[in-house]
Amino acid sequence: MTKKKLAIGLAAGMATIALSVGASPAFATIDFDSATWSVGGVNYQFEGDGSGDTYGGVEELTTPTQSNYELYYEEFYFYDGDFNSGDYTYCIGATATEVTESNGDVVITCEPYQMDTDSNIWATNSYRFYSDQMLTRHVVTIENKGTASFDLGSPYLYYSLSNYDKTASSSNPATCDSMTADDHWAITAGTDDTMINGYSWQAAGSTTFTTAEEDCESDEISAYLTNTTMAAGEKRTYMSLIATAEPAGTSSGQMDTAFEAALAQMPAFDSLNDTFCRGIDGLVIDGWGTCAASLPDTGTNSAVMGSSIAIGSGLLIAGALALVMVRRRQARH
Repeated sequence: MTKKKLAIGLAAGMATIALSVGASPAFATIDFDSATWSVGGVNYQFEGDGSGDTYGGVEELTTPTQSNYELYYEEFYFYDGDFNSGDYTYCIGATATEVTESNGDVVITCEPYQMDTDSNIWATNSYRFYSDQMLTRHVVTIENKGTASFDLGSPYLYYSLSNYDKTASSSNPATCDSMTADDHWAITAGTDDTMINGYSWQAAGSTTFTTAEEDCESDEISAYLTNTTMAAGEKRTYMSLIATAEPAGTSSGQMDTAFEAALAQMPAFDSLNDTFCRGIDGLVIDGWGTCAASLPDTGTNSAVMGSSIAIGSGLLIAGALALVMVRRRQARH
């Protein structure tokens, strides 16, 4: 399968986000080229485009004690088909809003963004940084606002990797080399003194994305959408989760121990649970299912996540929910 090294961010979309009572006021204008956040034991930043906007995903996640990142960046990219040229699911800093909810979670929401300027395909992004565990969620909604069907071409969710040595996938506990169409998560880590990241793009058994013949040994993982034709007026929502852990120290032995512990917890990403659905009750997510209605969020871990996601300092799931606005972008090289 041909890879486009144009960095993509997996995207998962959505049209609404329910904020808990007591959240701090939202504010506009975020300079994604320089803004940073420290939430739930993770230091966050976005891959900025040099104009204060973001290509769509987080990058170079670290912790207060671990400065060597393993994930370079995460993006969702669309090209070919009926697009005039490729485009990312941008989040525009000038109209983005940030809210710290009463439970401490940070939610960043972006205005709808018209992809490829005149394509009638709009993307909406949102990101949640969890305060009670090392976890982030990226949600992206794609909508065809045109009056005719649209060929999305070859869109893919892209994870660019750096400083890694150990790998595994949902189909192979020893490596994410030669991935299959059945894979729905992967995990990578360095030899020593670096972060550990697990990436999940759909539930077990889903065929929304395919990673057939993908090889993480080439410093990237691409999950390709399998249904690339959108009917007029159709909306789809996708979700990317990135789990992050860190070793207790800098030795290769401590790295091995932390990686094995993180790998043992990755099956928690096989299906939806209350933590993944926090703040998006009722949302239908392609590849995952429907987030069921639940009790109001109190900021505490659900039984599922509380028992399965705490790994040392905890896991982080990188994700986002951004609503995007019209703006032509120049593709990177």
